[in-house]
Amino acid sequence: MRGLTIGGATVALSSLRGRRPWAVDRLHRAFVGTGGAPRLDVAVRPLAPAVPPSGDVVFDSGTGWDVARTRDGWSCRFWHTGARPRLAQALVADRRWRRATLYVPAGDEPFFLAYPVEPFLFLNLLTRSAALVVHAAGVVRDGRAWLFTGPHGAGKSTIATLLGRDPATALLSDDRVVVRRLRGRWHAWGTPWSGTVRRATSPAPAPLAAVCFIRHGVTTRAAPLAPGAAATRLVPRCLHPFWDRAGLAGLLASAEHLAAAVPCFELPFVPRAEAIVGAVEAALGAARRPDPGR
Repeated sequence: MRGLTIGGATVALSSLRGRRPWAVDRLHRAFVGTGGAPRLDVAVRPLAPAVPPSGDVVFDSGTGWDVARTRDGWSCRFWHTGARPRLAQALVADRRWRRATLYVPAGDEPFFLAYPVEPFLFLNLLTRSAALVVHAAGVVRDGRAWLFTGPHGAGKSTIATLLGRDPATALLSDDRVVVRRLRGRWHAWGTPWSGTVRRATSPAPAPLAAVCFIRHGVTTRAAPLAPGAAATRLVPRCLHPFWDRAGLAGLLASAEHLAAAVPCFELPFVPRAEAIVGAVEAALGAARRPDPGR
């Protein structure tokens, strides 16, 4: 049994007998392992015309994959798009995303767990476990994680590149970060799902100290956000399991809890690493100081 552990959760795969050894690309190598929880066990079987079983389609991505609800759980199809679309892979899972069967055609190994199947599996597993997958750049400084999130073009990769040059900063990701409560405290994990900064990251978690909602500005200053405002901004920046009511409920609850527990800031910035670091450190210092008016 081989697998990947991302955000502390594991997708474990049993390979087909007689096929080439299972392998991963450079960015995934640090995440190989099956030591996390919760865990989704995936049996790999040959793709045949009879799979997946029929069901009511509850989500169509419009980009080559859909999700159906069946009597026993979920049925998902992944297509090769083009002039003549054809089924590339199929997946059947139980209702709680603990066991699944992935149907693959001959020749899909050595790395058959590719986009969008891999992040799709982890999204279903994590959102049911008080975790979020956030479109964000994440760094670790002095053992604490900072997240920088915003819409496309807000500057996530810019900040990841700038801060990633500092030997005192470890890069979690420039595009997707997992945040999850661990022993009562929110932590952040890197992922192999990078954007333009193609760097391998550590799979180890770091306590989450700050969430910054970024945009390009004429100056760099972090302003605190109230929990309600922060949660409202955080939800659209997360990956959503639109097909799964329980997963969506978990996502909304997790966003609310995180915004109440972790300092959140609005951060217009200019592209200078020292200004960004100084602004976040100053905002965190002010957040830790008691209010003299109380």
